[in-house]
Amino acid sequence: MKLTRKGQTVAWVVVASAVGLVFHFVNPTQAAWLPACPLHTLTGWNCPGCGTTRALHQLACGHPVAAFRLNPLTVLALPVAGLWLARRERPAIKPVWLWLGIGALLAFGVLRNLPITFLNPQP
Repeated sequence: MKLTRKGQTVAWVVVASAVGLVFHFVNPTQAAWLPACPLHTLTGWNCPGCGTTRALHQLACGHPVAAFRLNPLTVLALPVAGLWLARRERPAIKPVWLWLGIGALLAFGVLRNLPITFLNPQP
């Protein structure tokens, strides 16, 4: 079954609302069933995704500053992803943007593990 454009939009809104409700009501610091980051568990280093679940919880609870402290890359990437998904016609991602995104992830992953940076996830 193929959904129309309007049906796809409604489906995205329903899914996003359900995910937002889950993030609002489930506190990741108290939910033992949520998996820990394997890289952080094994090495003690923060990967680019460390703090994302807690940041999404803070966003869903209306605390954008706390969310930014936990994972600024996620908070900044969400509007970009939302705008890209909202476009009527989604153009293919050009390789230059893909490589820039990978470079940003790698740089963020390195910088957030330096002791002099504010990018590591704050509790």
